[in-house]
Amino acid sequence: MLTKKRVEPRLELLLRRAGHPSVTAGRLIGVSRGVDSERGAKTPTPRASEVDKLRRELKESNKKARRLDEALWKRDHTMVQVKAEKQATMHAKRQMDEEHATLVKLQGARPPTGVLCSGLKP
Repeated sequence: MLTKKRVEPRLELLLRRAGHPSVTAGRLIGVSRGVDSERGAKTPTPRASEVDKLRRELKESNKKARRLDEALWKRDHTMVQVKAEKQATMHAKRQMDEEHATLVKLQGARPPTGVLCSGLKP
């Protein structure tokens, strides 16, 4: 029976980008002895050094992706904080406006005590 080993998707992508002949879309690598051993012998497998290089690139790519994810998370967290602070500020401003309107209503049309209509103090 033919046994095949599936290559990691990102490693397969890196091999494909490198133009390795054993990798084509949807094809499996690593044929072991079995019914189709002749085909396995014809299919070149990547050299160990090439695989190691691609694994290092994959590891670096994963590190970079983690750093970018972290930076995006920090940015999103900061944006949420800014939005919350803005909403709190707007709420406080509305409350102050309402209090001011209430004070104006309570005072009516008369000027505050201690100030003449002409604006001069007695």
